Amino acid sequence: MSTTLMFVAALWLLTALIHGLLGTRKILQPVLASAVGDTSKHTSEVAWHIITWHFLLLSGAAVAAALVPAIA
Repeated sequence: MSTTLMFVAALWLLTALIHGLLGTRKILQPVLASAVGDTSKHTSEVAWHIITWHFLLLSGAAVAAALVPAIA
């Protein structure tokens, strides 16, 4: 098991949690409540969630690479 990759996985997970929880409240919700057009609001929301999921997938990939060195 690679300690470095597990540390990286923990950082990606922390990033996903901060982005998904705090960022949604402080950044995404005000954007959705603004006077911007609906298309822009929905595009921002979809992009926001795609980025959050990518952070989670990166964390999972780092864990997999740490546990199975052959895939790293």
